[in-house]
Amino acid sequence: MDPKDNPYYIGGAALAAVIFDLLATRWTIPWATLLTVVVLWQPWAVDYAHRLETSTGVSLWWFQNPGIIGIVHLG
Repeated sequence: MDPKDNPYYIGGAALAAVIFDLLATRWTIPWATLLTVVVLWQPWAVDYAHRLETSTGVSLWWFQNPGIIGIVHLG
């Protein structure tokens, strides 16, 4: 649930989404993979120590609402 560790774990979620798109859907565009990467990928986590000073927009909201983000990760 820690957003600092999310870049490490996104690979597994993205791989599962790719496998799902390849085996369980007939979509031309891999929607599950794209949605997974967009929702979970956090490029701003690289500078985690200064996240509240350097973040804006969605990324700032992400760090200010850890409870909601925890529910998203759990889902």
